[in-house]
Amino acid sequence: MNELEVLKKALPEMVSIMNALPGERFDMKSAQTILIVQRRMEQSELSKQLGIFAQLLSKNEPATMDDLVAAAVAYIRIKTLVEGNETGYSPVIVRDLVKEYKTQQTKLKNILRLSKVNILTAESYQRAVIEKTILKSERFLSAFEKEIQDLEEVIAKEPKSLIKPKRAGSYHRRCERTSYKTKKIPWDTGT
Repeated sequence: MNELEVLKKALPEMVSIMNALPGERFDMKSAQTILIVQRRMEQSELSKQLGIFAQLLSKNEPATMDDLVAAAVAYIRIKTLVEGNETGYSPVIVRDLVKEYKTQQTKLKNILRLSKVNILTAESYQRAVIEKTILKSERFLSAFEKEIQDLEEVIAKEPKSLIKPKRAGSYHRRCERTSYKTKKIPWDTGT
């Protein structure tokens, strides 16, 4: 089985990084599989991001906020690369990354809004968890914003390569072969 197929099957479980809280140990059922796939892959951007994500899985101590932020950023990159069936960045993948980060930002803003409302009526034992969620969501938001800015700088540096269609010129060659003379349409009465 291909590494990308294995990772596609692991993505639904990997998304749980978005719900992890600092100070708790993060673990997954497919952690060993992800570690093995990461070691077997040849060097690529995907294997690098898997390495960042796997660092959190291989820790035996509770996850810190920085660990969670790095793993969440890596997860978004892994998800975009795997869904695009790529192991490295292409102009299309860069644009998809920006879209995915913006989607995640929207989700996090909604979580923040709801958490801030819920903390008003929460009991004291619930407040600690809600406060951690708010802090984590704010850190994720700032990390995703930085990633979006970095990716948009990449897009700005190479605008022509991002705008090019996949089959550059094939449409234009067909148009050149087509005559631009006025053609008589069968139902045209000639007026």
